Amino acid sequence: MKANHLNQYTVLIGLDWTISIKNHFPEQRIAICPELKNGHTVYALLKYHWFDQFPVVPTTLAEYREHNTCV
Repeated sequence: MKANHLNQYTVLIGLDWTISIKNHFPEQRIAICPELKNGHTVYALLKYHWFDQFPVVPTTLAEYREHNTCV
């Protein structure tokens, strides 16, 4: 397996973005749609009471992207 070098990425996203979003919208609830294949992410986000999660099946999301992407 090839080692990842952080400088090869344009954007790095971790769970720290949850606090950043909450700071921008302090009084609102936030809806997110994580893919179900990312069960660890879904579980990790349970501790943030301001998120409403709507998990999506990966194949459904792939079909949506295929039909709703401009080329």
